[in-house]
Amino acid sequence: MLAELQRLQTLIETLTRQLQEARMENETLANQPPPPAPMDTGLKDELLKVSTARQQLQQELAALTGRYESLALAHQTMSTEMERLASELAQQALARQQLIAERDSLMHKNEHAKRKVEAIIQRLASLGTTESSSSAE
Repeated sequence: MLAELQRLQTLIETLTRQLQEARMENETLANQPPPPAPMDTGLKDELLKVSTARQQLQQELAALTGRYESLALAHQTMSTEMERLASELAQQALARQQLIAERDSLMHKNEHAKRKVEAIIQRLASLGTTESSSSAE
């Protein structure tokens, strides 16, 4: 998209330069003293050609300017969307880190509780064994 914008900007600059050259040529032709009658027709034809070329250049410039503005607006919209998505991604990464930390904490607590339960089971088993041997005697 940036390359497209740069290409359009180059075209706009080229058309603007051509328009200025056409205006200068037009002014030069307009400031020249009128030639003798037979050449008048040639000068009018040349002036008409330059005027037509100028109008075409102005139309192309207007079209390219409109396209450039449209692309610039699209670029701005996409940049805003990219910033929003980057922010959302950062928030999700932070939430993921928090969930991982919470999971690790819960797993640690679970292991601790599991060890306690195993110790209680062993104690009960040893008490049961002691009682069984006491009652057997």
